[in-house]
Amino acid sequence: MTKTLKVRLWDKKTGEFNTVTQTFIPLRKVLDWLKLEEEIAEMVDNQQKLFKYFDDLGKGKEVGEIPETTAPLSDIEIFERRIQLIADLFDNKEVTYDALLDNANAMDKLIVDVQEIVMNQYSKADGSNDSGKD
Repeated sequence: MTKTLKVRLWDKKTGEFNTVTQTFIPLRKVLDWLKLEEEIAEMVDNQQKLFKYFDDLGKGKEVGEIPETTAPLSDIEIFERRIQLIADLFDNKEVTYDALLDNANAMDKLIVDVQEIVMNQYSKADGSNDSGKD
């Protein structure tokens, strides 16, 4: 069974959605997505360590040095990077960062769908041994 990634783009001229499909996603693109997810997870982990440090400090507990952190990505930066990664998944040149922002329906939950495909197929987060093979 071939899995297909689909995006619906609104055509302002016809007033209808055009569906663009992609049946092949290079592993390099999956790796790019996983790198972003890892960066987000590390950012969240660092923030939690920092919050715990200040919580312990406020409670008078002995604390070591302040945990090292980097500037966190904003929700907007994460969203923009995910949209660009999605655009990069498609061979069809109609699917661009701007086309997705302007013509994809937010109610289609495209980011969630792509994230599920990538994370369920290629991450160890789900605990399965699924290699992504059909």
